Amino acid sequence: MTNRVISLAAALLLLFTAGCPSSPESKPVGLAYQGIALTVTVPPGLGLVEGWEQPARDWADETGATVALTDVTSSTDGVFIVSLQALPELVATGRVASIPEGSLSESQLDWLDVLPSLREQIGVRLRQATLLPLSAPVLVCAYRQDLLDKAGLKPPTNWTEYDELVQTVGRWGDGLTVVEPRHPDLLATLYTARVAAGALGKGQLGLEFDPETMRPRISSPPFIEALDQLAALKPHLAEGVTGFRGEDCLAEMMAGRAALGLCLLGAGGPRDAAASRGESLALGFSRLPGSSRVYDTTSQRWIDLPQGEINQPTVLTAGTLVAAVCDGPGNTVEAGWSLMQKLAVLDDGQLLPAAARSPVRESQLVRSDLYCPPGLAGLSAAKALAAVANSLRSGAVVAELPIVQRERFRARLTTALQETIDQGRPAAEALAATATDWERLLDELGRDAIRDSYRQSLGFLGDLSLPPLDPR
Repeated sequence: MTNRVISLAAALLLLFTAGCPSSPESKPVGLAYQGIALTVTVPPGLGLVEGWEQPARDWADETGATVALTDVTSSTDGVFIVSLQALPELVATGRVASIPEGSLSESQLDWLDVLPSLREQIGVRLRQATLLPLSAPVLVCAYRQDLLDKAGLKPPTNWTEYDELVQTVGRWGDGLTVVEPRHPDLLATLYTARVAAGALGKGQLGLEFDPETMRPRISSPPFIEALDQLAALKPHLAEGVTGFRGEDCLAEMMAGRAALGLCLLGAGGPRDAAASRGESLALGFSRLPGSSRVYDTTSQRWIDLPQGEINQPTVLTAGTLVAAVCDGPGNTVEAGWSLMQKLAVLDDGQLLPAAARSPVRESQLVRSDLYCPPGLAGLSAAKALAAVANSLRSGAVVAELPIVQRERFRARLTTALQETIDQGRPAAEALAATATDWERLLDELGRDAIRDSYRQSLGFLGDLSLPPLDPR
């Protein structure tokens, strides 16, 4: 009997220690993506390959996957970090997958933490969560609150009020200047940010083109008016603004040299010693001014908004980054989003390099240490982040010329803007010539291809067939 008991005990011990090779319990805990190879393609020059190398390796060790980071686009597989300007080319491949529902949870990508306008207008395609916003620097209006208070003035809420402050800065600005980002690389963005308030009414699809016909709207009244206004402000701006970028304007405000300006806020902003005065100055910030009237493209007339209502679309600037994961075998898509949680969501997104960091989530709006440049702190920093939040919480957000081959269209627009602002060419004439040039480009590049990319960028991802464009 004793030998039988010993034999039985030995058999049971062997059974429980050997396990079953084919059962899930035999796999190492946590290796959820074993065998999956992910390539993460990032924009060059931002330092993402170096900054993400170690955390990506840690995630691979935890999950059993392998990860390669590259800033050279060689395929349409894996995870892509792309600027909003480069997104149309990626979407045109048809490979971008929607985000699995389970990946949207609070414990993973925390989708509902993304600021509403970004989440609903940039992140969603065909009613499916598809793109994860990572960075969205926007232009904001900065001003010396103490100087406005002393003169009995208020921060501008519409562009008419802003223009009046610019043109009268000699009376209230205590000898300081006004700054705007008018560098050639930024001029079209500044123009678009201004024109959108009057040209993009609620419910209208498309800013620069009619998405049904692809006829340019660039020579219509709101575009002409906005260019005339830009040109009229030139004599009242600081010297050298034609070389200023958004962060340069913020540096002028923080150094105490400007009383009013349109600035780009970001952790990678001004870092020179002079900018440290920003801590002691009474700097105020608000979202960009809007318009109390909008141009209706159907009736082709201006419509006054109800008393007190302001139309304030937000134009997303260069530097806006989104993450996308392309279709792949098995649970490759799920693995891609798991990796993005590690790299871009945990720790308030601070694994993004400072030059590419701006708040896109509610939870990030309390981290002025991460999302404001050195020298901007306290109440001024809180106001700056509030201005960004107000720009991205409600209202339309607009990508500037969201089409494939956008730089060719944008270059022609920049030339027209410079011809009017610097050389005095009538705005209506310059923009009419731009519309003609855009028509030629559409014919050269293929109207259907450009229209498809434009519609996809407006949120239509998929085979939504339309009748062929009218032959011209």
